[in-house]
Parts: sequence; C-alpha cells; structure tokens
Amino acid sequence: MGYTEQGEPCEVHFTRSGSAEDYYAPGTYIKISMSKTITLGVEVVEEPSVPQTALEKIQELGTKAD
Repeated sequence: MGYTEQGEPCEVHFTRSGSAEDYYAPGTYIKISMSKTITLGVEVVEEPSVPQTALEKIQELGTKAD
C-alpha cells in the first residue's frame, strides 16, 4: 500500500530482483512514479523528503495491504 502526496491510499505493485543485499531494508522510504497502469520509476528517499500527509498515513496505517 502506498500513499499519494495528499495522503490518499493507492495500491502499488513493483518487483525487485537480485540477491538478499539488493532488497529494501524494513523502514526504507520509496518514492514510486507511476501511471494508472504501470510503475515508471522507483527511488529511495530519506524521511524528510516524504510529504508530511503521506508520512502521517504511513506511520498511522502502515504500508501492508489488507
């Protein structure tokens, strides 16, 4: 589960392949650029770069889909 800059939930799907050290560590913030149908780009960002409304939703609701 991801959140828009306005804090609206949106389902996000992407894959990451490689060895164990290539995967994201728990607590990593990821900025995903996407169209209505596909992921266009994935970028790791630091917490201060996460929009405040989205950060509040992540902290309140988490990122796991039901």
